[in-house]
Amino acid sequence: YGSGNLDEKLKNNKVKNLYYHGFIDPKEVGGVLQKSDILLSPRYPGPAYTHTSFPSKIMKYLSFAKPIITFYLPCYSESFKDIFIYPNDLTIESFVDSLKKTSSLVNTDLSAVYEEKLNKYYITNIVKDLIKIL
Repeated sequence: YGSGNLDEKLKNNKVKNLYYHGFIDPKEVGGVLQKSDILLSPRYPGPAYTHTSFPSKIMKYLSFAKPIITFYLPCYSESFKDIFIYPNDLTIESFVDSLKKTSSLVNTDLSAVYEEKLNKYYITNIVKDLIKIL
């Protein structure tokens, strides 16, 4: 779901069970994310605004406790490296390869592993925030 500069590549993908739906009403996004196995954010780190933009889509994705495949962006916290799946390089082929590898694990214990990583991330960062406040 969504639209952007990778539309054509995603429409013509060769990944089993990956369907390109295009743009949908923003009110429907939560339901779609809940039904999805893997969440994608194919935004490239090239444009200058990615250094200072707030990753609101990624923060929403985190709340669904699902595997997230995304290119590393300068605005991401260093702690995201433990919970995001980053492609090996900045190519669509590498992004699709990450998707293939992750999709092959969806019916295994990937969910449990991912939830454990996410819980560790939340606990670690809550403790850091509390220490800063104190």
